[in-house]
This record gives sequence, C-alpha cells and structure tokens, in this order.
Amino acid sequence: MGNCSRSPATQLLSTETRQVEAESQSKDESEVNIDLEHAKQEFEAKYAQSSKQ
Repeated sequence: MGNCSRSPATQLLSTETRQVEAESQSKDESEVNIDLEHAKQEFEAKYAQSSKQ
C-alpha cells in the first residue's frame, strides 16, 4: 500500500525537478561560469594557504 501512495508524489517530484533543471539550464551561462570561477579561486587560495603551513 505504501508504494501506491508514494508513486504520485514521486512523479510530481520528478516533474518539478525537470522544471527546475530547465530553468537552471536557461540561466545565463556566463553567470554560471563566473560563479564557478569564483569558487575555483576560493579553493585555490585556501589550498595554497594550507600547503604553505
């Protein structure tokens, strides 16, 4: 019985997830690249500090 009640919720969740993914993909790619570049710089700065100690 648990599987029957869970199935519609799972389908709804996967539909919402697809919509969110579509919105994320439509986000400006340069904006995403900037976010990634900032994260990369932060990581490299922290890694450089820890390796110097």
